[in-house]
Formats: sequence, structure tokens, C-alpha cells
Amino acid sequence: MLKKVLLTLVLVGLVVVASAFTLQTKDRQSTVTVTTATPVTSEKGTEVSIKSQKVLKVDVGSSKVILLNTPVFMSSVNAIIEELENIKNNSTKVYLVIDSPGGSVIDGARLISYMESSSLEINTVCESLCASMAAQIFEAGRNRYMVNRSILMFHQASGGTRGTLEGMLSQLTMIKLYVDRLDASVAARAGLDYTEFKQKIAYEYWLEAADAVDTRLADQLISISYKKSGKNTKDIQEILKSKGIEIPVNVVTPRTLHFN
Repeated sequence: MLKKVLLTLVLVGLVVVASAFTLQTKDRQSTVTVTTATPVTSEKGTEVSIKSQKVLKVDVGSSKVILLNTPVFMSSVNAIIEELENIKNNSTKVYLVIDSPGGSVIDGARLISYMESSSLEINTVCESLCASMAAQIFEAGRNRYMVNRSILMFHQASGGTRGTLEGMLSQLTMIKLYVDRLDASVAARAGLDYTEFKQKIAYEYWLEAADAVDTRLADQLISISYKKSGKNTKDIQEILKSKGIEIPVNVVTPRTLHFN
């Protein structure tokens, strides 16, 4: 009888420990409600529209975090893919937290292809600014989260070519189709009309977080908590610096905005 009691206590203890471990390894989530005030101008004048939205509060716990806090170029993409390869050996979920002005279409597309084929649940978080190719990478996340008041920006690709007229025409034709397919994927996932989306990005298409969610270019407003220098956080900027890799300077206009 005593042995049965002791065995029962041991089993209960194991269940408690397992439950505690599960709680530690899972993200801790809750929601809060925030209000967005937007000035709306009509024939009657300017009024303020108030809208309530839910913000998902996430403490990532032991989930892995990768900070894409540089322009998108060969070395930054190589570093991200290397870290993702390491992570998938002992985890199933990762948050790719992005604050980037964008960069190379070809290198960014390589990262998108990796994300699409990965067994990892790669969730993207626009923490401050996801512009140009960084916005395309953001759209490839399993779940696309935006910190309230963060910004998305899409625009047309730019670049150059040289060679014979026939060769340049062939290259430009291919590149246009290449970029159009990226844009088509973004529009399709958001349920947007492709032609209208291309018209919006013909110059530059800027969206604040709440508007991105409304437009379905993002899934959820989020408040994310993680340790920026923790063992589960990989800072791409610091990784590149430690390897002596020069990070290109890519300045985006809104960084200079200020109140006088």
C-alpha cells in the first residue's frame, strides 16, 4: 500500500514538473486594447475617428529571436540562414524581428525561399521600420506581427544594367517578372487586387501598423518582450561586426523625422 502511495506521489510530481517546464518553454500571451485616433477630413471639416484595436502581448520565453537590424545584403542573409539552421536543431519556433531599410532583391528573395521551405515556424515582427525588401521579407512570415506605430513601406525595385541592348532588354524583362512575382505573392496573401497594389507601390506605399492590419498586409498588432542580449537572441548586426564585415549605410527619410 505504501509503495502505491509513493508511486502515485512520484507520478504526480513528474506531471507537475512537466507542466511547469511546458509553461516555461511556451510563449506567454495576453491581449490589451489600444485606441487609434485618426484625423479624417470631409466637407464638414476635420474630425477625429477613434478606433479600438487588440494588441497581443507576447513574452517569447525560451523561443528564439533573430534581429534583422541591418540592410538586406548577402552577408546579413547568410548570417540569418545560418542562425535559422542552428535553431531548427532544438526549437520549432523563431521570431524574426525586423528593423531594416531593405536592400538587395536577389539576396532578400533567397531568404524568403528559405523561409517558405523551412520546417521552422518563422514569425516576422516589424519592430520599427520594414521598408523595401525588408517589407517583402516581413510578408513571408508564418504570422506577420507589427509593433503598434511601426511602419511598412513598399515601392518599385530600382537598379541598373549594362551590356548589349539585346542583353539588357533580356535581363530587364526577367527582373521585371521576378519582382512582379514577389509583389503578386504579397497581394495574393493579403487578398488585394494585384493591379491596385502595383499602382499603390508605383511610387512609395507607406502604412502605419494599424493600417497594415486593416489592409491585411499584417496579421496582428503586437507588444513583444525579449532579452536583446540574451542567449536566445541573435543580433545580426553584432554577428557581422564580430566577423569584421562592413555593414552598408542605407538611410531612409522617416528616420530623420522630428518634432520642432
